[in-house]
Amino acid sequence: MKIRKIVKTKLLIPLFFLSAFFTACDNRPFHVLSDKKMEAVLFDVYIAQTEIDNNHAVFSDSARKADLLNAVFQKHKINKADFDSSLVWYSDNLDKYIKINEKIVERYVKMTDDLKTQQNENPEMLIAEEPGMLYPVNSKAFFLQKEDLPQNVYAFEADTILQESGGTYNLRFSVLGLPSKIRPAVTFCVQCQDTTIVRRDSIQGNGFFTMTIGISPMKKVNRLYGSVYFPETSSDMTLFINRFTISKK
Repeated sequence: MKIRKIVKTKLLIPLFFLSAFFTACDNRPFHVLSDKKMEAVLFDVYIAQTEIDNNHAVFSDSARKADLLNAVFQKHKINKADFDSSLVWYSDNLDKYIKINEKIVERYVKMTDDLKTQQNENPEMLIAEEPGMLYPVNSKAFFLQKEDLPQNVYAFEADTILQESGGTYNLRFSVLGLPSKIRPAVTFCVQCQDTTIVRRDSIQGNGFFTMTIGISPMKKVNRLYGSVYFPETSSDMTLFINRFTISKK
């Protein structure tokens, strides 16, 4: 019996150090979600956030938003603290974060394609889509670094000249690699013939960001533009801005 215990102990010691070695190589704290788990959680969080963005009236109460996101965390058997701490770690390990989001985009595209296929095969499933228009911008995906930000500001503008009546204008993009201490301020402007409607908000963290401005049908819209202001920047900061769109419903 003693010999068996000695053999088991000798086998367990190398396994322990081997496990510790790979954990150290990955430089990942134990509380951080694995790549696969983070992908699954982020996918559901993005879907939930899309639901919130598309139903302003339903989710105008912050408690409803929290309930929906908490339901996602409960599904994956984690809490908000687990998610937030993992998000901070992945923000500092941008290569892993970008790969995870690339997989999420692939899953989202596949889900959308599958839904379209089902709708084509079953016409009764078709849902009337809300009419919309996308305005051209310089780029839908790009990196931002300190040297790209004169006076800490990134300016954007819809590459078109408008002469149209009112509507609901939407600014939307996703951001990755944002340091946890930085809260960029976003300004979105809709210029009409007699006035300019300005809305400001701050980016609270990595993920999807949306902003909406409603214009009366009696007003003519001439220009769509805005900026992202970074109150402080770091020389090693590299942001990945993806799916940058300006649209009208």
